[in-house]
Amino acid sequence: MNWYKFDIHAYQLETYGMPDAEDLAYRRLMDRYYQEEGPLMNDADDLCASIGLDWDCISPVLLKFFLLNEADQWVHPDWQHDIERRQERAIKASAAGKLGGRGNRRELRKPAESV
Repeated sequence: MNWYKFDIHAYQLETYGMPDAEDLAYRRLMDRYYQEEGPLMNDADDLCASIGLDWDCISPVLLKFFLLNEADQWVHPDWQHDIERRQERAIKASAAGKLGGRGNRRELRKPAESV
């Protein structure tokens, strides 16, 4: 995903009072989460390298805002819900696009039957 809606108000509420490094980690984790369109692997070295921050900045953010699932992945429930909603809309839009986006034109132009 190359674009996602950024809710400034929600971001400010969640990051208010955080140290700058953790605030930056939160934002970069958000970007990575949306780029991957899903949970982040529980691999400290990979996360540190991919967002360019040390583990001591990342780990408090993960522990506060994310859940570790059975597949050893960090899941952010709100972001995951948003991604799933967008994927559902994309599937529906694709199906509509394959149909031409509108109904069958012949059906739309049928003359009214006389009574």
